Formats: sequence, C-alpha cells, structure tokens
Amino acid sequence: MSDLLKITTLGGLSIQRGSTPVAGFVSRKVDALLIYLACERREHPREMLAELLWDDLAANRAMANLRMVLSSLQTQLADYVIVTRQTVTLNLESPVWLDVTELEDGLARADEQWTRQGRLLRSTAAKLETALALYKGEFLDGFYIRDSRGFEGWQLLERERLRGRVLEALRRLVSYSLDRRDHPGGIGYAMRLLQLDPLSEETHRQLMILLARDGQRSAALEQFETCRDLLKEELVVEPAEETVALYKQIQTNNLPPAAPAVRSSLPIPATPFVSRPAELAQISERLDDEH
Repeated sequence: MSDLLKITTLGGLSIQRGSTPVAGFVSRKVDALLIYLACERREHPREMLAELLWDDLAANRAMANLRMVLSSLQTQLADYVIVTRQTVTLNLESPVWLDVTELEDGLARADEQWTRQGRLLRSTAAKLETALALYKGEFLDGFYIRDSRGFEGWQLLERERLRGRVLEALRRLVSYSLDRRDHPGGIGYAMRLLQLDPLSEETHRQLMILLARDGQRSAALEQFETCRDLLKEELVVEPAEETVALYKQIQTNNLPPAAPAVRSSLPIPATPFVSRPAELAQISERLDDEH
C-alpha cells in the first residue's frame, strides 16, 4: 500500500508522501504537471500536456521535454500516476489527498442544501466552516513557471473560480449567522469576507449590523468610516444611501430589532411514517437544526 500523497495548493504549494516532503524534481514543471493531474482527474493526451506546459516550443521539442518531466515524476511517484504511450492520468486507486478536492466537496454539500431549502442547517454550516478552513490563501499563491501561458491561464482561472466559490460560501455563512442571531460568529465570517473582497459594500453593512447588535456600537460606526474611505480611495465613490441610512440608525440607536432567530419546528405526522423515507429525511434535518 502506497503512502498518502498529500498535495496542498491553497496559500502555496506543499507536496508530501507520508510525512516526507517530496523534493528533487528536475524542474518546477514536474510540480505543475502533478498539480494539474491531481486537479483534473481524467486521462490527458500527451500532446495536450506538452502544449499546456511548453506552448512556446515546437511540438517535437515540447514532447521531448514532457518525456523528461514524466521520467522525473515516475522516478519518485510511480505509484501515483499512470503513463501510457498516448495518455497520462493520476492513479485514482492510489491514496491522494488534495485540499482543493476537500474544499469543493464541502462547498458542494452546502450548495445542495442551499438550493433545496434556501438556507443552511446547523450541521451543514459547521461542515462548511471546516471546509473553508482549508482556504489558507489563493490557489498556488507564489507558484510560477516560465514560458507556459497554457498552465498560467489554467492556474488563474482556477484561482478566480475557487475564490468566487469561497466568497459565496462566506456570504451564506454571514446570512446564516444573522438569521441565528449569532453575532460573534457572523462578525468573524464578515471580517474574513472583507479580507477577500474589501469593496463589498453589502458585507460592510452586514458587519455594521452584526457589530451593533453585539453591543459594539463604536466599532459599527468605525466600520462605516472604513467602508467610506475604501470606496473613496479605490472607486472614487461615496457610500450608497442604504449604507448612510444604516449608519445614521446606528448613530442614533435606532437600528430596527432583529427578526426572531430561526428555529425549527417538527411537523405532527397525520399518518404513520412507515416506508416514508422523504419525510423521515426531512424530520432528521429538522432535528439536526434544533438549538
């Protein structure tokens, strides 16, 4: 049984086999190829991979370079890749852990529940928070290879796609916290969201509300000042009327009361639940959502 190959890409690159860092590849393009295979888990024609990594070279030279890179990869990680005369793929039967895969699995579960119910349940929110903890920074932050516009373009697209998904997940957690009146939790989510998207005026407003309702009125008013300064400096615009109105409400202690916290209520069954899996699943979700 092969050791676990652990690939971390969020916030930088780390590759470990078991407890030992993987090092000594002939070039950074071996790392790039491994990352690509781990993220795109399907068979890839050799010609496509050669063009991805050496799009500035003639096809014969690019293929020769790919053979060298594959030799280096197989020397250290032969159990984890499958190389044929035509294709290259990650060995899906080998133990490989990739932080992007773990993150996206958590995001997908939350997406499914949000689509189905329009909100998050407590257990799903907790799992989503655990998944988001993997996002320690941008995809392959600080990782560069020379003369590879194809890989660079793919890397940038992946970076923006993952960033967008994380932003949406954090927005949902802020909304979840507001619904639950979990002001400290919501403050943490909103602050992290603003680290990633500092010009989101809606998030500034949500943070102002959360701070005010948490008894931090001065901090809520300071948040307005931060928002106003950022908008002026970066976009040369003033805060929206909605943001100014919220500031005045907090300033005069006239913030509308929060809506009642979301609580689940179990339906009283009119008929027995024998052979009613859908209803049983619904009740299980609501039990899970109880305070």
